[in-house]
Amino acid sequence: MKDITKLLLVLALLANTVLLVSCGDEANIISSEVDQVTNTNFTARTNFSFSRNVPNHANFRLIALNGSIDIIEVAGLDSIRISGEKIVGSESTSDAVAHLRELEVVVWDSAGELFVKTTQPLQSGGRSYVVNYSITLPENMDVVVNSVNGSISLDEIVGNVSVDLVNGEIDGKVILPVDGSINMNIINGNMALDVPQNTSAQFAATVVNGSIVISGLSLQNRAETSRSLRGTLGNGQGTITMSTTNGGIKVRGF
Repeated sequence: MKDITKLLLVLALLANTVLLVSCGDEANIISSEVDQVTNTNFTARTNFSFSRNVPNHANFRLIALNGSIDIIEVAGLDSIRISGEKIVGSESTSDAVAHLRELEVVVWDSAGELFVKTTQPLQSGGRSYVVNYSITLPENMDVVVNSVNGSISLDEIVGNVSVDLVNGEIDGKVILPVDGSINMNIINGNMALDVPQNTSAQFAATVVNGSIVISGLSLQNRAETSRSLRGTLGNGQGTITMSTTNGGIKVRGF
């Protein structure tokens, strides 16, 4: 439950700070009393794509709000490639187009970390704002993702992983480095994690309403209740922690 409380605090801070990176554009603040739409039947869409050379970077961090996130690591790359689609739903196409400019993808590059963040109006005015991400990283980068609604897919990640999500699902394939950590938390939704059979980590998974299933792995010192499963994988050098309130957890060895 400590992980869930931590996640709620992180997301509360995210909601309160979403406008801090809007470059002072007061137009991003839409009054729900003055500018309220009644439906989101019409959409405006635009694609985006960019890359950043990161020869000495070790970390990638993404703070998103609504939408799907697909991240894969590829050996031999020296750049991060980010593409996707921004979507606004409103009661008319013209209104959706007018507000599409307020949905932004902002990037910072500092201290060995590339930081990407979705920014949108603090008050939606009844509109829907979605950003779908497709991200390719160099191998051996640590990954941190915080989001509210949507699916998160992590593929062929070689490094430390931290994922926090409120509603949706998490699916990851991660190769944990020695003494590394995997931390995945979700409020409403399922999560699945694939790790090598020779993974060495202290494992702990907790649920409130749901099940925990582990397969293809030898879990030593197993301690199990209806809401938790703990044990040791290999020599127990790293850590894997997973938690969900409403949903199931599956961990598989490959």
